[in-house]
Amino acid sequence: MHVLDTNVIIGFAVDFESHHENCQKFFSLDILLKTCARVINELGRIQSRRRDLYSDMKRFVSRNNDISGYVPSINIKYDSDKTHLIAILIILSKIPPPQLIRIIDRKKREIESGIKEARRRLILPSIEPVHYTTLETDLDKWVTNHNDSQIISDSVCWAEDESVEISIVSNDFSDIIKNREDIYYCVCAFRPYNYSDKPFWINSVEEIIDQNSS
Repeated sequence: MHVLDTNVIIGFAVDFESHHENCQKFFSLDILLKTCARVINELGRIQSRRRDLYSDMKRFVSRNNDISGYVPSINIKYDSDKTHLIAILIILSKIPPPQLIRIIDRKKREIESGIKEARRRLILPSIEPVHYTTLETDLDKWVTNHNDSQIISDSVCWAEDESVEISIVSNDFSDIIKNREDIYYCVCAFRPYNYSDKPFWINSVEEIIDQNSS
């Protein structure tokens, strides 16, 4: 069973995300995909921030008849939002001014539709797992986003409750993928798994695609 990090769903939904092509291939695989309420809640927050950003861009274009020189009047706090802003501005910089608002609206609709389609393909647990707050605190040493620590903790709980091997799938190479050995040993310190048993593991989207194409 594969438990998805939020960035995999966003990668599927947004056609100008760097991992979009691989995320599209990943979602087309004949594998069981699962996520948790924490991911769905984070998706909702991301969607809300994207709506605010696109509305802000539309107001700027309405006043200036151009996107050149746009500086957000709203707070862009998260790195993922900053990356998204840079990418969409590159796209909009190539659009003739009379078409800008229409393209902004279209991109917003495409993102909403993509997230809706991704959610349709996911399994949500009927009962949320017990939250291992102690494990989450330990994982924070290796994972900069606490929400990711929570997702990993939930996955460990699912692996125990359902007696299945769970693979957490992420595009976060600078954090989760990079530190996955340390994350696994952290989990082993919390639950005395035999390392060779690997009741759960962490993979990139590319690795899952390779595993299913061989």
